[in-house]
Amino acid sequence: LPAVFLVVPAIPIVVAVGSRDTSADPAVTVTTIYPQASGTIRYFPILNILDFAPVGSSPIQSTCFSTTGENLELRRGFVEFGIPVFPDRIRAATITVVESKGGWTATPVPPDVHELSYYPADLVVEPADFDQPTTLTGTFETDNNDQPPAPLSFIFDVTRAVREAQGGALGFRIKLQESGCAGFAGSQFAPITLQITTKAKGSPG
Repeated sequence: LPAVFLVVPAIPIVVAVGSRDTSADPAVTVTTIYPQASGTIRYFPILNILDFAPVGSSPIQSTCFSTTGENLELRRGFVEFGIPVFPDRIRAATITVVESKGGWTATPVPPDVHELSYYPADLVVEPADFDQPTTLTGTFETDNNDQPPAPLSFIFDVTRAVREAQGGALGFRIKLQESGCAGFAGSQFAPITLQITTKAKGSPG
């Protein structure tokens, strides 16, 4: 039977995958950075088509879809941030990924596993980004059987990547781990933000 999706009000849930700073130290500053570029790239491997998914720049999608085998479609989401040079020492940096789906299915399906990885960016999301080399940050799960749909917020520690990217740009890719695709799998995400914690140089700690 086809999957039936129902839409009901959502209650956010936070999952701390990495770590985030909660210090009240007056020498500590937390800066939130939003993407300067974002988008979803889709690939039809059987038809050899690679282009932008017609969903706009946000939310981004990490999905697969197939009904005939020949129409297999893979979608990967990308966000790219400009990283300033901070005058103070970067103490910690996290990325927060919020699931923004609005429905669920009563048909039993397994949870979906997504990979979050990073790469040197140019602040332009384009189809060539689909398979570019990246460094894995971590994985997380979403579940289309959640009832009611409970959007999750996933937090990852990306301190090293942000420190190395100062004065440049840093991109992140969300990719569904594909283990065969029958029907639909995956989810979509927005907003996605960086939280960068700095501490004044010369201060203790």
